[in-house]
Amino acid sequence: MIASLATVKWIARGWVDDTTLAMGLIAVIVFLLTGHLTGLYRKSHAGSANMEMSSIVGAWSMTVLVLALLAFATRYGQEFARSVMLCWIILTPTVIGLGRMCLRIIQQGLLHRGIGTRRIAVAGLNELGVQMAENVQHDPSLGFQMVGFFDDRNEFRSDDASASPPFSLEGDLTEMVEKARRGEIDTIFITLPMRAEDRIRYLLEQLSDSTASVYIVPDFFVFELLHSRWTSMGGIPAVSVFENPLFGVDGVIKRLTDVA
Repeated sequence: MIASLATVKWIARGWVDDTTLAMGLIAVIVFLLTGHLTGLYRKSHAGSANMEMSSIVGAWSMTVLVLALLAFATRYGQEFARSVMLCWIILTPTVIGLGRMCLRIIQQGLLHRGIGTRRIAVAGLNELGVQMAENVQHDPSLGFQMVGFFDDRNEFRSDDASASPPFSLEGDLTEMVEKARRGEIDTIFITLPMRAEDRIRYLLEQLSDSTASVYIVPDFFVFELLHSRWTSMGGIPAVSVFENPLFGVDGVIKRLTDVA
């Protein structure tokens, strides 16, 4: 980012001053902060190229806005010609995007060779667990290597009584815990139904002293919460199921419309 600004300034003026370097440094700091807001640096191999580019453009747009406000407040914007700023605004996200794409290609090549992959296991042989496993298998860029399913019950739990499991069991939950403690499993997804509270608590207690990352995958499909969203009520996480659409500004507009 600093290099692109310095390059554009050097081509336009033939020299680079301290103001240029300072502005580039501020842009880097602001971009790092806004990148976290847009999810650019979120730990995930699964993000598509389009999502990544959208995050880059969003973070850079907010960065440009902040820099414009600073330039207006301090009047340092007069130090840069409009042509220089326009070229820099276009060049920077292009260079960042190309760099991220190159890293993505290198990363995918390493993952295909088994370098940097994480071994995952699914606790719970049910429809949610099968969907999780299928998503992993259909997207190699995730970097996950499927170890298998683990469950205390041998039968496949599904709404369709005649359905057969597309995956086989590797063992029970105790065996999964032992494998995790031996370092044979890196990540565990718990897809047990919500009514299996005791078994979920057992897994969390047993896996607390292992090096495996543990995730609980709630089955929102049980309650048809397809349009739900996470919210926070005084610091306590909650799931919004039904929400009044006429709230806040929308409610005020609706009220004014009714009165008129």
